[in-house]
Parts: sequence; C-alpha cells; structure tokens
Amino acid sequence: MVKLPRDPRALVIDDADLADWPHHRLVRIHGTVGPHTLPWYRLRHFTALAEVFQPGRVVEPAAPNGPYLTIWTATRILRLLDVRGTWPLRNGASHAINTGPHPVCRRWSQAIAVHPHTVDGLLYTSSMTSSDATALFLPAADSFPANPELSLPLSDPGLAGALRAAAERIGYTIT
Repeated sequence: MVKLPRDPRALVIDDADLADWPHHRLVRIHGTVGPHTLPWYRLRHFTALAEVFQPGRVVEPAAPNGPYLTIWTATRILRLLDVRGTWPLRNGASHAINTGPHPVCRRWSQAIAVHPHTVDGLLYTSSMTSSDATALFLPAADSFPANPELSLPLSDPGLAGALRAAAERIGYTIT
C-alpha cells in the first residue's frame, strides 16, 4: 500500500471523525503587499512563522511582502476533520497526509473540502513543529469576527522579543 496515494479515493467522513475547535485563538502570518495578498479574514491558506520563512530559515520582519501577525478568536466552534489519528488509514492513506509533499496533500485537502459532509477545515500535525495546526476551508468564513484581537506588522517593535524567542526556538535567524 502506498502511504500517501497521489489521488484520494471516495472518502468517508463521519461525525466521529470531527473535532470541535471551541473558540481557540487562531494565528496567521500573512503578507500585506504584493499581487497575491489577501485581507487577514480571507481564506486561501493559513500559515505560521516556521512555514512563512522556511525557504531561508531567516525571519524577516521587514520583508517586501509586508508580513503581519494577526490573532483572532473564531465566533463559533469550528468542526475540523481530525487527520492526526486513524482517519487517514481508513481512507487509504497514512499519517503522511500530515507531512507529505504539498501537491499531494493539497489534492487530499481539496477532496475533503468538497466532500458532501461539510467541515470547516482540518486539524493536522504540523510538518514543521509536530504541533497541532489548523487549515480552514470556505465554510469557516462565517466564523471570523469583524475585527481581529491583534494585527501588527512583524516589524512592530513590540513584537521584537517574541519574534526573537520564536526564531531561536525553531533554529531560525532573524534580521
């Protein structure tokens, strides 16, 4: 059996496969300058420090894309498909669905997103830190508050200490 087939077969999603994500704070680091930027509340992909600055392993608070740190709390409980356990096995994959090649994992994510059993997103294991992470789908769009709790450019002096500590913890440098 292939650990992560390139294309998922017919998927089975039951309520027992879902995890409630009750009003936990969510964090996004996103660009604010450039042709492909979106407001913090628009869904395309969500990511964090280790992923955003992965290519050079250098955190650049003043990067050309104007990165911001935005924190918000969902206005309702999010129903997330939990792919950290046995769901991948029961659907022809393995835990590699959490850490496999992005194009393959993206196909699985897209198949889950269009499944008739609507879910708000995924609860998965980060390939960068092995911590729990979320990926939100369009049904989660109504869970965004009118305003975030915090939204600051990474270059804000008030974030310098936290960024320095986070970069050190993941073995990145900071400019």
